[in-house]
Amino acid sequence: MPSLTAKPSTPATPSGYCALSSGLLQLSEKALASYYCLPDSGTTPQLLCSRGATPSADAMARLREQGYGRVLITEKEFPALSERLVGKTGAILTDTRLSQAERFSMLLAARSNEAETVQRLLKPIRLVGLAKQAAEDIFELLHAGRVAPAELFHAPRFGSRWLIHGANVACYSVLLGIATGIQDQEDLRRLAIAAMLHDLGQRCDGDKEYAKLTREEKQDAHDSHPQRGFEELLGDSDLDRRQLMVVYQHHESLDGGGFPVGVLQDEIAPWAMMVRVVDEFDELTTVEPGRAKPNPETAFRKLRERAGKDLNTEMLRCWMQVMSKA
Repeated sequence: MPSLTAKPSTPATPSGYCALSSGLLQLSEKALASYYCLPDSGTTPQLLCSRGATPSADAMARLREQGYGRVLITEKEFPALSERLVGKTGAILTDTRLSQAERFSMLLAARSNEAETVQRLLKPIRLVGLAKQAAEDIFELLHAGRVAPAELFHAPRFGSRWLIHGANVACYSVLLGIATGIQDQEDLRRLAIAAMLHDLGQRCDGDKEYAKLTREEKQDAHDSHPQRGFEELLGDSDLDRRQLMVVYQHHESLDGGGFPVGVLQDEIAPWAMMVRVVDEFDELTTVEPGRAKPNPETAFRKLRERAGKDLNTEMLRCWMQVMSKA
């Protein structure tokens, strides 16, 4: 399988900054935030242009020379930038100057600030609505033209961990669904929504109340999150049984060792098995703050060890083929 490892020259994002697609410079004539870049062999970001200014030809040239495909902004500025991008989602989806990877990165940035706010609410109605809209955006993006999975994998992401993970799994699930023979566009749209919602029951992990739990309580909360998410979505008439089973069974294993029930292979819904593969892949390739993106080849090696036990062998093989296409 061809290497999908990030370019060695791409440095880790400095503390206090976040990396977003350099397509931001094309989306608006004036900078939507203050943009920074890293100088060659340097670790201290340098200002490219201030918010409201027009990026100079020199600034654009510096970004092109670096070839990272990203621009830095401060984490303090990110919430305001996210709000400004919400009103530009239509432009993001239709701007043909931007690659699909650039549009994917900016769509996540646009939805992230709202996700951070509503995922802490006791009732998940607003979060479910936001997740559905994000999934619709992702489906439209993938439906718009030829997709380069490796480029999507390397697209810079920042913001709500819950939203980013859900969006990654939604994106990957649609690509895997196509590879396994799903041709009906409505089915692919519904698969994207189900994958986006798969961790609804885990949306509060990482908040202050969760941090107070004991290790055993955190494990119990993790093991029960498919059940919680399933129960919260039962009354949603827009979701069909296949989508609900993704939420309920995405941690079930072929050998019966999964949770929340421990059912065997024949009782696991096909969409749930599909989402399980890409969910595990995303967990193994998640970027930690201040570190470069983990090597997907290492993730695949670990996943192959679990093929036929936790994971469906054929679906894993298909996913590896998808990710080998540049």
